[in-house]
Amino acid sequence: MANKKPLSRQIVQAISKRQLAWAAEQFKLTGNPLYAWNAINMAMNAGARLPAAVRAYLLRVARSLGNLKAEPGRDIARYVLQAVELRTDGGPSYFAQRKKREKLRAVVHRAALLAKQYEGEKAAPSRSFDDALERAAMDADMDADSIKRQARRQKRRTKQA
Repeated sequence: MANKKPLSRQIVQAISKRQLAWAAEQFKLTGNPLYAWNAINMAMNAGARLPAAVRAYLLRVARSLGNLKAEPGRDIARYVLQAVELRTDGGPSYFAQRKKREKLRAVVHRAALLAKQYEGEKAAPSRSFDDALERAAMDADMDADSIKRQARRQKRRTKQA
């Protein structure tokens, strides 16, 4: 009889693989490196291979960190943030962006559940319906972020002129 993994480990791996796919997709869509780190964590939990985009990100980070030089008077923390691609140029931080998207995702998911229950279905919404709502919410969120960034840039330009 072959050794089987305990059921709890199989469940953790299955969930981690699903979360890995989601985090990798979010990283591709948003470029937010926090999703890449989430994907790395999930890949480790699932014993899965890292997606190509996340591997490419890790290679860039490794090269950038390898090229850092400690010099007196140099703010090394700033360069480390830049090396791991966590610096945003004038926009909201990646931490704030991720928190905002995840909160919006939770709200959209809850609204979808309530809509399905209202229609008389007891089951969770279909995955395609959930994905469509999530994509629409993220598109709206990204549009709002880019509009805010453009407004801030325009404000800075008018101040400088």
